[in-house]
Amino acid sequence: MTIHPNAETIAALAEGRLDPAMLDATLAHIERCPSCAGELKLASATFTRETASPHYAWWAAAAAAVVVLALGGILWQRTSLQHDEIRALVRLAPRDARLIEPRVSGGFAYAPYRGPVRATGPAADSQRLRLGAAAADAIDRAEHDHSASAQHAAGVATLLADDPVKAVDRLREASARTPDDANIASDLAAAQVAAADSLGRASLYPEALAAADHALRIDGNFAEALFNRALILERLGLIRDARRAWEQYLARDSSSAWADSRTISNTATRRKSSGSIRN
Repeated sequence: MTIHPNAETIAALAEGRLDPAMLDATLAHIERCPSCAGELKLASATFTRETASPHYAWWAAAAAAVVVLALGGILWQRTSLQHDEIRALVRLAPRDARLIEPRVSGGFAYAPYRGPVRATGPAADSQRLRLGAAAADAIDRAEHDHSASAQHAAGVATLLADDPVKAVDRLREASARTPDDANIASDLAAAQVAAADSLGRASLYPEALAAADHALRIDGNFAEALFNRALILERLGLIRDARRAWEQYLARDSSSAWADSRTISNTATRRKSSGSIRN
């Protein structure tokens, strides 16, 4: 059961008088707990009103400001670390063949998809090892840091480590913590597609479609989510809907290598949709 800091601890944090030994753990909890974050905001507002009195010591207000800066610094460091981890995965991802068919956010370069990737030589082995090490670092951090950013990075890492089922779990947790993040929602859709393909469970495709749609409600021009949505509609056999979705994607991302790969496929899909298929 989650133990929340009590009102006295929240007040001490807002006023800059919390025991330093408790500071990191309390800030880490508040970062992932909207309820306690709200209590801290209320306590800080109350404290700010009190410090407006000329009788209140200036150093107390300064101490509270230090706490705010510390919280902001921790959040920035964690977000920065997550971006560093994903950038490392982007840099180390194979360029000759991609690991999964859907797109993952973060700037992954296009590579053809030929099914499950297997190392084919010393260079490929070395690259897989470096990618595996970067993925392990992100996953290890997420075991101790349950923030949305850490779980997102670990979810992407787990997906690239060829364990889409566990990736879905991590990305679901990240999405629940930060429901307005289009990157996380789109990556959850990608993981659900990969899990459905791996397990042969078509029931996961509608869940993936819901995640992609959620990402597009946040950002209607998000190229990765548009790509994943069109791919999911293909998996569901909704050929005409898929063709329209690919057209929407190509209208957004018309010049990348990802788009070039879909132009040919979209032509084939258009031919299918002109036949007798109904959906």
